[in-house]
Parts: sequence; C-alpha cells; structure tokens
Amino acid sequence: MMFPLAPTILEKQPQIHFTVKDNEGLFGASFPADTDELCFTVTGVIKDVDRLKQLFDLFAETLDQLCRIEQTMADEDAWTRWERIGASRLAQFSLLSQWRLASVAHPKHWVAADMKLFYIITSLALLSSAVIQMFAANADPVALNEVAGDYYFGDGLGVNCSLKLTTKGNFSFKWQGCLGTYDSNEGDFGIKNGILRITPKKPNLREGFGGTPTEFYAIRWGSRMYLVPTNDIVEYCSDVNQGSEPRRGNFGHYYLRRNDWDKPVVGKPDVPEQWTSFLLSRPVRGKITELVGKQEAWLDVGADDGILQGMILTARSHGKLIFSQVRVETVEKGQCRIKCQWSDSQLAVGQTVSSRFHE
Repeated sequence: MMFPLAPTILEKQPQIHFTVKDNEGLFGASFPADTDELCFTVTGVIKDVDRLKQLFDLFAETLDQLCRIEQTMADEDAWTRWERIGASRLAQFSLLSQWRLASVAHPKHWVAADMKLFYIITSLALLSSAVIQMFAANADPVALNEVAGDYYFGDGLGVNCSLKLTTKGNFSFKWQGCLGTYDSNEGDFGIKNGILRITPKKPNLREGFGGTPTEFYAIRWGSRMYLVPTNDIVEYCSDVNQGSEPRRGNFGHYYLRRNDWDKPVVGKPDVPEQWTSFLLSRPVRGKITELVGKQEAWLDVGADDGILQGMILTARSHGKLIFSQVRVETVEKGQCRIKCQWSDSQLAVGQTVSSRFHE
C-alpha cells in the first residue's frame, strides 16, 4: 500500500514539523548506538478526523520515501534491525529502525501483509505521539538555563510557595504560612514537549496546606517568566483578561520569578498556541437574560464575541461594590451559560458580566 505525497496534502498541513534526534534530551532516554528518532510534531488541537487520517498518510509516505532513497546495507540486515529495534521503540514514535534504514530499499520479503501491518503500527505510534505533542507544542520552547531561578506565588498569609530551579535540573519547593513551614520537597526537573515536569523525591500529597503541582507551562511575557500548572492554563488566561496579570507585586496565583513583577510588559503572554484563543483581544461585556436557579444563568454574549468554555468572568452588582466570579459552562453562537464559583454568590437578571475586572 502506497500513499502518494501530493502537494495538496502538505498545503493542508501548515503546522507540522519534522525533526531527527539522537536522544530524548538531558533527562530523557538514550538511544542505542547509531540509532536516531524521527519525530513528527503537529501543533494545535485536531478535531477533524479527515485531517488526522491525512497526517497518518503523510508520515507513512515520509517513511516510505526515506526507504527508497538508496540501498546502503543488505536487505536482510535492514529487516533484522526493523524487528530488533523498531518494535521496541514504537511507543516512543521512532523511525522504527536505525536511521540508516532510511536509505534502504524495501526488503524483498516485505509482502503486502507486512506493509499493511507496518502502516497500521506507524499510524498508532503517530496517534499516541501526536496526542501528547499537539497539546503541549509551543512555538518557542524554553531551555533549562532560561527557567532557572527562584519563583514565588501566594497571598502573604497562609499561602507563600517558593520553587527554586537550578541550571543542573534540580528543584526545591517550600510552602510557608502563618504557622511556619507547611511542606517542602526537592528533586529533579526537566522540559519535554513544551512541559516542565518536576519529580519530587518525597511523597507529594496535595491535601490542605501541602503539595505542589508537578507539570507546568513555562510562559514568557516580555522579560518575565511564569510557571503555570498545565491544569490551570485557562484560569491563567482568564486572569490576564481580568487584568490580574501582569501583577505589579509579588502576590498572585501563579509562580513568577522573583523580582520579575517589577518588569513592565506589553502585548500578551506567550502561552502555548492551542490556548491563545483564550486571550481576548478586547474586554467582553454582557447581561444576564435568564436565571437557571440562583447560581446559574444565561448571558447574552457567546462564541461570536470570543467567549470559550471554561473562561472565568466577573458578575457585578450594586455599583460594582459586590462581585462574584462565574465560569462559562456552555457556549452557543450568541449566548453562554455561566455558573457561580462561590457557594454564597447569587445572580440576577440584568446583572452585568464582564471578562475584565480591573477597568
């Protein structure tokens, strides 16, 4: 089975990237001697099944063309390497053999059944890697020396968390409050597929005043550097929309390198591409048109206004003296459904809701 590499397929895939690596980075796996990995990265979130199939075809054809370049070793040696190396590296989305296999003509005993299995397994490997990488891809990944430093987030009271990262890939974490030190930990960290991961040595129990997230996006904003837990990226974007970030002091919800709060910024933070749509180009305001109980309601702004599911908005009343935060639960073209984030909040018809708190 062959997949012609038509120019139209490439034209429909503007956000793809091929790289060849001889290792998985400083903290990743090392490959056997003379073995490299072909990585096919797709940026963004893919919901189109046809496009996903085209990506499978594109990668399969790439492998096929590499094998057709020229023969540099005996067919049986290439097949032996395919069996010995390829199967063991499928989960890591490798070329399925030594890079030299790229210049080998198809072994004569690659019958139709073998080729079909080859493409099926390749597609599965592509799918597993693409799912991981498409949600983590960042246009400008950061290096260890760029993120090294002392970071802080907290409120100055019961939550004062610091995270120190060294250029050697070590970290130390400490949570302090009114009664002293609540938790501490240390270990190693690395950056892979756009995500900074820390590996604590001690149990990391995230209960009450203790524990720490272990996966972060390292986000540049001008000369500032933030560490945002991957599970909190929508909240971070909402805080940017609200005006809570960039903060002008040390107190805040996200790790910021110490003294970076004194550095001015312009424009928007460099969040991973798949999250840029959560950063609004202008404030969005609407009014509640219908209540669904006391804590849920319909708002007269929606997808056409840039509203996305998960965004945090601010509902105001009584001349802006009283407010509550609401999360967007459902989005339609011209309206959205919102829900209060605080148990003692209530909504009312005609109430103003905005994406911007600090106006």
